[in-house]
Amino acid sequence: MNPRLPLLLVAVIATAAATSCSSPPAANEASCDTGTFDLRATGSSLGDNAALRRAVETTAKAPGTHSLRELTTTAGWAAGGWDRMAVVTSATALPAMNQAIGLPAEYCWQGLRPVGSDTGVDTYYVFLRGTEPRQAVSPTPSAELFRGLDGGAVVDAEARFAGEQNPDNPTKVFLRPA
Repeated sequence: MNPRLPLLLVAVIATAAATSCSSPPAANEASCDTGTFDLRATGSSLGDNAALRRAVETTAKAPGTHSLRELTTTAGWAAGGWDRMAVVTSATALPAMNQAIGLPAEYCWQGLRPVGSDTGVDTYYVFLRGTEPRQAVSPTPSAELFRGLDGGAVVDAEARFAGEQNPDNPTKVFLRPA
């Protein structure tokens, strides 16, 4: 018997087992031939995400309504780098959400965890120029940002928002479409 045969057999069995036990790709990371955007990317091509969160909090405490453009200007974001914001969430069916945003149904959002995981629902506010995602901002436990916008919702730079107190925690504020 060839002394390498048992080693080769073990390698073949291990490969087969690993292939059969691997889970299929998540629905949000299926065929990505039409494009991919990493929601967890730390680059800030438009501006600082923390500055935007602070601007939301400041703006939500101010009277009146405010445009999304005013909000990003307050945050010091680059002018003209985006023209709309879309809500990307793991709780919305991707093909429908992508089509509402104006992207191919098969577009992939890396970092969007599947619904049903123990981590809850992911929500990202993605700023786009045309159909090109430029930057994603996620809420944090201390900065909710927006309410009243479902997954796939798209608002332009002139969309108006008004501030509200969080009924569950009056020290926290968020913006809601006016």
